[in-house]
This record gives sequence, C-alpha cells and structure tokens, in this order.
Amino acid sequence: HDSSEEEMEENDVNDDQPDIDGIAYGFMGSKALFAALRGRIFDAIDSATQQSAPGVYASLGTIEESCDGIQGERLRTLLNACVALKLIQRKIDETGSELFRLPRASAEQLCQRSRRYWGDYLSMQVDG
Repeated sequence: HDSSEEEMEENDVNDDQPDIDGIAYGFMGSKALFAALRGRIFDAIDSATQQSAPGVYASLGTIEESCDGIQGERLRTLLNACVALKLIQRKIDETGSELFRLPRASAEQLCQRSRRYWGDYLSMQVDG
C-alpha cells in the first residue's frame, strides 16, 4: 500500500457517507412549509398586503388575526423558520416591530388566490 491508494480508499469511504445534516434540515424545512400552508400563513400575509402599494409589509398582529390556529410564539417561530427558508421576507420597523411580506415566488405558488398555486398538492400529496 502506498499513500495514494490509502487516500483513494479513504475518499471512496467518505463519498458513500449520507448527508445527515442535509436530510434532517431538508425535512425540517419541508415541515415548516407544510405547517405554514396548513395554517394559511401565506394567504394571511397575501391578503394583508395584496390591496396595498408594492413593498408593503404585514404586521405580526394582522397575520395572527387571519391565519388558522397558530398564535403568539408558535406563529413567530414558524414565521422565522419561513424567513430562514426565504419563503417569507421580514424587516424590523423603526419601533422594533417585525413586519412580513411574500417574495414573488411564494405569492405565486403558495397563495390560494393564485392561478399557479400548488400548495394543496404539496400538503396532501407530499406531506400526506
């Protein structure tokens, strides 16, 4: 055995290793997406900002009034997960309040009013 053979064997072993972090975080990300769809969070943000001028954000309170059954810290945690996944955009206003809006792809694909909506497929077929 020379050192190049040992390096090849070591690389072969490492190439066959599962991406446990990728699997776990991918699973958690999809679960956040499914929970937000079930809670109608995307629709709540959409309805709060749809009639407004471009660039308008929805407050946490407005979202909480419109989404189904998710409130307080649970809602804030789910919103933060969606922000981390870039499904929702967040900014902090001058008073320190969190405000939220949807990027175009989320508005087009995750809001029930959109012709390109496919959240039901994701929720029912994929999440089952």
